[in-house]
Amino acid sequence: MSLSSTRLSTRQRYALLSVAVIQGILLYVLHESNDWALPFLYCAYAVVVTGPLLLSLLVGVLSTRRLLAWCLTFLASVVVMSVFTATQLLPDDQVRDGGATVQLILTVMILGFLVLTLAPSGWKTALESNQQRMSLGWHYALLLACAGLFALAVMALLMLWAALFEAIGIDFFEDLFTSVWFLYPASTLAATVAILLLRERESVFVALGNLHTSLMRLLLILVALITVVFAMALPFTGLHALWGSGGSTLLLCLQALMLFLLNSVYLSHLSRPYGSKFQWLVTTALLILPVFSAISLYGLTERIAQHGFSVSRYWGVIIWALLALLAVGYSLCWLRWRQQWVAHIGRLNIVVSLMLMATLVLVNTPLADLRQWTVDHQLARWQQGEVAAADLDIDYFHDHLARPGFLALQQLQTELQNSHPKVVVAIQQSLGGSEDKKVDLPLLSQIIIGFDQAPETLQQQLQHDIFDQSWNRNIQQRWLRRVDANADGQTEYVLVEQRRHYRDLSLYYWQQDQWQRLSLRQRRDDSDKAKPVEIDDDVTAIEPPWLDIQIGEQRFAVER
Repeated sequence: MSLSSTRLSTRQRYALLSVAVIQGILLYVLHESNDWALPFLYCAYAVVVTGPLLLSLLVGVLSTRRLLAWCLTFLASVVVMSVFTATQLLPDDQVRDGGATVQLILTVMILGFLVLTLAPSGWKTALESNQQRMSLGWHYALLLACAGLFALAVMALLMLWAALFEAIGIDFFEDLFTSVWFLYPASTLAATVAILLLRERESVFVALGNLHTSLMRLLLILVALITVVFAMALPFTGLHALWGSGGSTLLLCLQALMLFLLNSVYLSHLSRPYGSKFQWLVTTALLILPVFSAISLYGLTERIAQHGFSVSRYWGVIIWALLALLAVGYSLCWLRWRQQWVAHIGRLNIVVSLMLMATLVLVNTPLADLRQWTVDHQLARWQQGEVAAADLDIDYFHDHLARPGFLALQQLQTELQNSHPKVVVAIQQSLGGSEDKKVDLPLLSQIIIGFDQAPETLQQQLQHDIFDQSWNRNIQQRWLRRVDANADGQTEYVLVEQRRHYRDLSLYYWQQDQWQRLSLRQRRDDSDKAKPVEIDDDVTAIEPPWLDIQIGEQRFAVER
């Protein structure tokens, strides 16, 4: 069914324009409501953005009954996913997003696009009409892209209008066009106007579709050639170099591109897109795809065996499964029906589309929360002794796993309190919080060698500094040494924080009734002696006004 096969009535057009204005007003209200509960905000934003857009694209294309069924089902899924995603970010002052919001946005976009391609044709027709579904997909993609560009162009022209009048001393339009309450309704109205106009311009999309098909035909030949040549090179180079450079991801990208181009070219109403020579090249590349699936699976399993599951590796497995199903299915279709293979891939495409839709919904619900699965798997590896507590990636838990990672760090903080003080301090630095939750002094005495020799005031200063440096967590060893840094008879202290490949040195000195901190850097004329600083090295001061600090054979100067 074409978007222009049914024309909208005047009443429908005005109704959609009214909905667009209401959408803009609601977006402004949400923009000003930062004190509302996060789950409600996520849910409201998702419904207000997607609902009117779906209506403007499907009104007049579907019957009222089917329109309500598709829209309500889609919006119900969006509500569930957005509320769950928002709960994964609570408490919002301590939990990092970790890509959860981006995952939700991409999920809604992909899910909405699949709904747009499946809803107009219905299930029975969708199983039979591959070409119609592909054309409809490109139609919607081009329409939305053009509508977005039109809305941006309108906003840019309004800014130009405001700037011109501001240049002659009239600020009214500048104040109006830059106001948030005006921008939201104006942008939603502009986008809806563009959609309504473009829906009745079928010839534009036919021309763009023909241009797209011509470009895709050329790209498919190039990608097929890359696939064949790369497959021929693998027996001579082996797979070890491939694993060391992200080979599994690259192969998945190549597979996805090849399958995308195959659908774009062979489902574009072309009976024979290529001559015999190019056809054999494309067919050979098609039959190679299952081999690439096997290679990608081996690389993924090896990586998982070494480092365990992460969110990205779970996604890698999901994407691999969908691409492998298409690659193997397409190859079997060609082996069974040869030149008529395209007529038999429609059901496979529908099955994979439905699997993708179900997967996208599930991973944004508690039923298949990849972040929780990652936490459970990594903690299980630690509990089974496959990874040491000191090797747990605290930064990954905190920065990428949202609420499940936050709760896991709290659990680890309790369980490792006595056995792994360095890990506990790193966790406390990651979690942050208020001053009353800063690192305990007894814990610092376990991770800073020489901490007990410092006066109580310096201990409290170190406690504050280490708590405040949440980014400064990956330190293998800390130690504190006394030194008279400026030959005034008073004791200063050098703090050495040793990492794997470098170290930080700080000088603490007493001034104005408090401890001050200065960084130490190695002198340029002494840089040829750079090497790890050892705890047993002698610490002495050389030359006023601030004496250089010599540790072993290396000299460090106070940065001033």
